[in-house]
Amino acid sequence: EKKDSGTYDKILAVVVIMLLIPMVVTTVKRNFLWKDTLTLMEHDIVDLQQSAKANYIYAGNLKVKLFSELREGVPINNKQVEVNRIIESYQQAVKVYPDYYQAWNQLGSVYLTLFMDFKNANKYFMKALEIRNDFLPAHYNLAFSYQKLQDTSQAIFHYKEVLNINPGHT
Repeated sequence: EKKDSGTYDKILAVVVIMLLIPMVVTTVKRNFLWKDTLTLMEHDIVDLQQSAKANYIYAGNLKVKLFSELREGVPINNKQVEVNRIIESYQQAVKVYPDYYQAWNQLGSVYLTLFMDFKNANKYFMKALEIRNDFLPAHYNLAFSYQKLQDTSQAIFHYKEVLNINPGHT
């Protein structure tokens, strides 16, 4: 019985090592890609085009980086590639999952904040509200956008919706 136990232990050890080797190699290879979260995501997004969540997260990370660079004084004209990549990633997210109301809202926020294109932004905010009519960020964004368009009645309507959804919102 001891002889069988020793043979079993050796076989088990070989199997475990055989399973670990590919995982270790993959991990070591990925470490070279992992300069930061964004560089790792840029590598992986190629294989994750059918993942709405991956595209949404990727676009969000790109957007955070872009806004950081803009705050540091980098001109928006120098960042058109990044802006297009953000838009494409949010568009891919809603293409994969058309009911992704958060992605519709974020797509609108790109047009609102980067282009001051309130009319196009509103189309995306409205799409988010078609899917989930109590989505506070979309109401707030619409209210702000309508205010900028000087459409006071629509701005007031959406600000009231914000307060109806969250009475303590200030």
